[in-house]
Amino acid sequence: MNSRNFILIILCVFALSGCSTTFIYNNLPWLADYWVDDYVDLDKQQSKQLKAEVAKLRRWHRTHALPQYRQLLIEIKAGINKPIDVQQLLDWRAQSLVYWQDAVRKANDPILELAVSLSAQQKQEFVENVSEKISRQLNEFTELSEQEKLEMRIEHMLNSYKNWLGKLSDAQVSLIEEAALATASTKAHRFEYTQRRLDALRNVFSLASSDELVFRAQLTDIIVNTEQFKSAQFIALSAIDNHTHANLQLRILTTLSAKQQRHLIKEFDKWIDDIDTLIEDGD
Repeated sequence: MNSRNFILIILCVFALSGCSTTFIYNNLPWLADYWVDDYVDLDKQQSKQLKAEVAKLRRWHRTHALPQYRQLLIEIKAGINKPIDVQQLLDWRAQSLVYWQDAVRKANDPILELAVSLSAQQKQEFVENVSEKISRQLNEFTELSEQEKLEMRIEHMLNSYKNWLGKLSDAQVSLIEEAALATASTKAHRFEYTQRRLDALRNVFSLASSDELVFRAQLTDIIVNTEQFKSAQFIALSAIDNHTHANLQLRILTTLSAKQQRHLIKEFDKWIDDIDTLIEDGD
C-alpha cells in the first residue's frame, strides 16, 4: 500500500497543488473515500465507515497537529532573519518529521479499520491495483535517460524555490543546478522500498489467520515502522542529500533580494493564516 499518498490526502500536507488547502482539508472524508475507490471497490458500509474514521482523524489533526505546525512555521519565519547554520535547518526538518510520524501513527487507526473490513477479494484487488501502479511508474522512470532524470530534478527544485521566493536570479539558478548535480538519484531506491512494503502487505493480506489482533499488529508494523523497508544505501544517500539541500538553502538565503525576502515572508504568512483558518473553522 502506498500509505504515504493515502496519508497525504487524509492529513492535507501543505503541498497539494491546484486546490485550496482549506477546501481539501474540509473535504477530506469525501476525498479519502474517492481516492481509495481508485484501488478497491468499497461497499456502502465500508465507505461510510471510512468517512467517519477520516473525519475523526481530521478532528485530532485540527486540534493537535496543526498548532504544532503553526508554531514551527513561526519559528522558521523568525529564524531565517537571524544568523543560522546548516544544523539549524536540519533540526527544523527533523522536527517536521517528528510531527509527520505522529500523524502517521494516528492515521494508522482509520487504515486498520478499513483493512479489517476488507474481504479476501477486496484485499487481492487492492494489492493488484497498487502493484500495477508501481510497475507503471517504474517503467516510466526506467525509460528516462540519466540526462532527463537530471533535468526533471532541476526543474522540480527550481519550481520549489520559485514558489517560495518568486523570480530567481541567474546566480541562484546556478546554485540550484549545482546542488541538483550533487544530489544522488534515490528514485530507484524508493521504488525498491515501496515494493518491499507492498510485498509485506501482500503477505499479511494472504494470511489465513483469524486472529484480528495479530493482523492489526502486523499491518501497523508496515504502516508505522517504515525504515525497516529501506536499504542501508537508501538511508545513507538520503542523509547525504538532506545535507546537500540544507547547504543549498543556507546559500540561497544569503543571496535574497529585498523583494524575495518579502515574498518568502508572505508565503510563511499565507500558510500560517491557512492554518489559523482551519483551526478556527472546527468541524
